[in-house]
Amino acid sequence: MLPKHLRRPEPKKPEVRSLGAKGFYDLDALNEAAWNSAQSQLVPCDICGRTFLPDRLIVHQRSCKPKPAK
Repeated sequence: MLPKHLRRPEPKKPEVRSLGAKGFYDLDALNEAAWNSAQSQLVPCDICGRTFLPDRLIVHQRSCKPKPAK
């Protein structure tokens, strides 16, 4: 189980709307909704700022090091 601060709400299925009488789906809108849903689940690393799925962030943080000041 993930620590509480890394837990995210369960993703919601994107709303699918059909176009016209033929019932074709607007794939661009569907893909955009799926992308936004996936991106909302990502968590930023406290060290480098990159985003990861919560379960992968723990693995990343083991090897992440702050950038040296120039």
